[in-house]
Amino acid sequence: MSKVVVHPGWQWGEGAPKKKVFDAAMLKLDYLVQEPTVPLARDAARRGENVSVFGWGVTEPDSTRSGLPRRLQQLDTRVTAPSRCAGAFLSAAEFCGDNPSGSDGSCYGDSGTPALATIDGVPQLVGTASRSADPGFCGTQPDVFTSDPELRDWIYHVARTGNAT
Repeated sequence: MSKVVVHPGWQWGEGAPKKKVFDAAMLKLDYLVQEPTVPLARDAARRGENVSVFGWGVTEPDSTRSGLPRRLQQLDTRVTAPSRCAGAFLSAAEFCGDNPSGSDGSCYGDSGTPALATIDGVPQLVGTASRSADPGFCGTQPDVFTSDPELRDWIYHVARTGNAT
């Protein structure tokens, strides 16, 4: 990796929920990745929409061992009411993902992982894992995601210029 570009609107929740908060960064790699890409969704995820979340975070947050998975984990969930993430000061540039069983949310190590929605039969990037609605209880609360379609212009600008602004 040769460069990290942090979104200029990142203030770790400062000003939320009234101000949009962008928990996002882009990495410039030293090499070309030979994997297929996932398209960026045009529109933000909406309440009730199904999303699949992927990550390598711990699977047993209360255990004495690390609980890191040996395989990529997937959670199928849905976008839920912003009030479910009220304790996390959800901003207008974020959405709240449900925790379907009360024990299957994201946890330490999942930040930055993708949330995909299938739109017109094609998986598309709608969000990036940011934090649990209650950081002290990861895996048991709804999750907060940065809405990646909100970042479309910034993503393309950084990809073209390598600069945040």
